[in-house]
Amino acid sequence: MAIWQYRLTALPAAGIRRRCGHVPSQLFIDHEGWKQYWNALPSADSPPKPVIDDAYTTDWWEGLGVAVAPIAARIDQLIQRAAWSSQENWSWKGKEENQQDHDCWISVRPNAQTIDKFQFRTDLRDINTAAAFLLPMLGICEQYDLLVLDTRGQLMQPNLAAVYPSIKESSAVRFLTNPQAFLEQVLREQKGA
Repeated sequence: MAIWQYRLTALPAAGIRRRCGHVPSQLFIDHEGWKQYWNALPSADSPPKPVIDDAYTTDWWEGLGVAVAPIAARIDQLIQRAAWSSQENWSWKGKEENQQDHDCWISVRPNAQTIDKFQFRTDLRDINTAAAFLLPMLGICEQYDLLVLDTRGQLMQPNLAAVYPSIKESSAVRFLTNPQAFLEQVLREQKGA
């Protein structure tokens, strides 16, 4: 993930309600567990399944049968399919040379053609291209009753008013607005670890 990308994970509201009994404003993400997992990987070619219990490993889509094809058709209108896209992992990638480093990834349940996981990242370097990608992606999420989860675990409605505070506090915005202060903070955190 490029530092200028803002990542959201789309989660079905029905799956959240089924597992939690309501829609919380925050879901647990085991940041320390993920850090240990990635640091211990022998090879990135075929990583083992993580033994982590958090919002990223919970199967929110189980039993919902949300078809991938109609959502993919909408995404195809925004961004081109990536060359590495497959039947199990549908991928899209923007034109990096035009500062459109947006991307999207949908993991598909085998033989069912339904969604298993759904993530997208918005390139924030240019406000116009960011809006041209992010707003329609939020619209897709709204149409399919999906909520969006940021990297800190904040669960939000898929609209700009709800997502904007998270964007403002994101590492992407902190880097883009003051790269020196951002990098100094990262160095301080690494020395403290």
